[in-house]
Amino acid sequence: MTNKSFHKLLASAILFLLIFQFPALGQTPKKSLVNWMTLEEALIKQEKEPRTILLDAYTDWCGWCKVMDTTTFADPNIAGFINARFYPVKFNAEGFDTIMYRGKKYVNPNTGRRSSHELANELLNGRLSYPTLVYIDEKFNNYPVAGYLKPEQIEPILIYFSEQVNKSAPYDDFNKSFESVYHQQALPVDRINWISFEDAIEKVQKEPRKIIVSIYSGTIVSSLLYNATILTDSAITDYINQNYYAVKMLAERTDTVTVSGRTFVNELKMPNYPHQLPIALLNGEMYYPTLLMMDEKTMIINKVKGFINKTDTDLILHYFASNAYQSKTWDEFKASYQKSTP
Repeated sequence: MTNKSFHKLLASAILFLLIFQFPALGQTPKKSLVNWMTLEEALIKQEKEPRTILLDAYTDWCGWCKVMDTTTFADPNIAGFINARFYPVKFNAEGFDTIMYRGKKYVNPNTGRRSSHELANELLNGRLSYPTLVYIDEKFNNYPVAGYLKPEQIEPILIYFSEQVNKSAPYDDFNKSFESVYHQQALPVDRINWISFEDAIEKVQKEPRKIIVSIYSGTIVSSLLYNATILTDSAITDYINQNYYAVKMLAERTDTVTVSGRTFVNELKMPNYPHQLPIALLNGEMYYPTLLMMDEKTMIINKVKGFINKTDTDLILHYFASNAYQSKTWDEFKASYQKSTP
């Protein structure tokens, strides 16, 4: 895939969600574009279908909260992305509703002017600033982000939490990649010697070397960013070319692939539907991006999930290429590698 076509794929990733999953978005709205619900409703939905809750903590007197409603949340692209990827909740941080959360009852103690709800103190970690958006994952980890955000400011944050990049990389690392791509006309040159999976399997039989497979999705922005930024770093590129057979694999590919006498296809050939080959390689756990590490006998060593920053990606590549994984835990290798690096 050329840089031009890859850039086009990256730029259209968010629009894909709006066009294919929310075609009614183009209609003239009669109410808020964001499909706000109560926290109780969101928790019920989250239990049935895990998805991060986006809770907008506001107050009646907060001017910037109102501005955010009429600007950021009124932006069709932002609203569509929120509806597609989150369970959005409006929460009055000084309201008087009794709320059950994780088996505990929360109320507003009504201790005077601008009395805060107990749940606001809980979710905002006692830092009562408005507006604050709280991201609550399916394990009830909550991540508050305070302050008014314009549409262009909230966009990378929404991607960061909806794709759970927060579990694998600091926000600053992710945002650096996001900004470098979306504010540039051209992507960095991809110098990795990518080959097909079939060719990698054939080559490893003749000249043993480990195989690395970068499995990504055309609708998961963080996986596109990982390929476009981290895997184009010169040091990482050189190391991969010297030590691995490298395969870049689009999960939604639609071609027919034959490997070791077995044929794989994309059964539906529809947008967002994965091909049988990545399904088999990931054992049905479709998480993007994933770096699939295979040894010289084409046995899967590990599946490294998520957007990983440049430093840790470099460490991971050395960990497996050097066979350190056979004698050291990841933490042991990481500690020893950092000590030996000037």
